[in-house]
Amino acid sequence: MIEFADVSKRYGGVWALRNLTLRIASGELVAVLGESGSGKTTLVKMVNRLIEPDEGELRFEGELRGSTDAVSLRRKIGYVIQHAGLFPHWTVAANVATVPRLLGWEAGEIAARVDEVLALVGLEALHRDRFPDQLSGGQRQRVGVARALAARQKVLLLDEPFGAVDPITRVALQGELRRIHRELSLTTLMVTHDIIEALTLADRIVVMYRGALRQVGTPAELMMKPADDYVAQLMGMARRQAEAIGKVGA
Repeated sequence: MIEFADVSKRYGGVWALRNLTLRIASGELVAVLGESGSGKTTLVKMVNRLIEPDEGELRFEGELRGSTDAVSLRRKIGYVIQHAGLFPHWTVAANVATVPRLLGWEAGEIAARVDEVLALVGLEALHRDRFPDQLSGGQRQRVGVARALAARQKVLLLDEPFGAVDPITRVALQGELRRIHRELSLTTLMVTHDIIEALTLADRIVVMYRGALRQVGTPAELMMKPADDYVAQLMGMARRQAEAIGKVGA
């Protein structure tokens, strides 16, 4: 579905990605985990051509990504950022309808799809005529996901999608993401710096550090067989958090 082959990207004299090779299969939910400056966002933005590589090749659905017009490619891919990025002077319905409208869908089809995806993300129809500033942070993120899926996209990119919401809302949204991913058979690539989020949501985790891929594996593989000291340190942090929670009320 998505393949990186020896992909590199440099900003000035600093490598954001270096010789990255990675394959994401159709239907996977893959978390890209790492600290700030590790290359996570650069990796994800290359998929929808918001960033171009300096070296290497990237294939999408078996075709070289550069062989497809960037605008056409982006309309096939849902993209959700941390603060949702909604247009503030448009209603929820208008925001969600953005890509279907650009694709020339008929008005009736757009209206029906807006209601469908709002229900999918757990928002009632009464929200369709509200504006972003009338919504909670969690509701805005739900609208962002609805917009990303409105044109029946099968690939979903998420860049720290839950970083700006409170912990209770974050847990609820994580559960909703996993449900939607399965229900729609999506291919999902999610950037996060939250180790627990990656371990509990992802089928596989990509661990990045200073532009280099340190390990790719299932949560169990990373926990049981970390590839190096850096991955072992991350997994140790997750264990300590779990142990601390286990001691509460003991």
